[in-house]
Amino acid sequence: MHLGQTASNLALLLNRPEPTSKMISRLLREGGWVKKGSRGRNAPHVDGGELSAFLIAFMCCPDSPAVAVERLPHFAGLLLESETETKATFKEGLALLLDRLASETWDEVWNKNWGVSLHVDMSAAQIKADPVEGSEVVPEDHVFSSLVGVADDQLREECLPYLGGLQANYKIHCVTLFRIAKVVLAGEPDPVDEIRKSIEGGWLS
Repeated sequence: MHLGQTASNLALLLNRPEPTSKMISRLLREGGWVKKGSRGRNAPHVDGGELSAFLIAFMCCPDSPAVAVERLPHFAGLLLESETETKATFKEGLALLLDRLASETWDEVWNKNWGVSLHVDMSAAQIKADPVEGSEVVPEDHVFSSLVGVADDQLREECLPYLGGLQANYKIHCVTLFRIAKVVLAGEPDPVDEIRKSIEGGWLS
């Protein structure tokens, strides 16, 4: 899906004003976060990494495009907390998840119950699979933080630039993540009707 179409669809799927989404997309293009190329029908399609940057911009400041793109490098670059030598940023981890969701079925995604959270004041983010109790699916919890690898003598204020400010937490739930991945990356129709039919009790209606 092209960047302009992506902006319109994200506004709808995230319930945000379309002018805000369009402005974020323009600033992302100007800042080099998405490919530049032809406009209109021949415009390049958004990939998982570019969609990841777009969503992180929304999450770190959903109402001010300028502030969102100003904060984006900090939050996109949050590093994975890992006991191994695995090196990954929040942007890379979210891109991998979105690419995965684009190729899976709703039942596969629902069984994992993925969610993505960003905590502005703590400069931290989380990608979590939280299966229902009793499920055989293994939970996953991937935390990304600006405190990863920080030297003991480094000032905490330098790592947590928004600490002490207004708390701001933003979460994108499984249903919305799946819809975004299918519509934007897979180029498929919005699967919301399929999701509604598959969930007992009709809690989406």
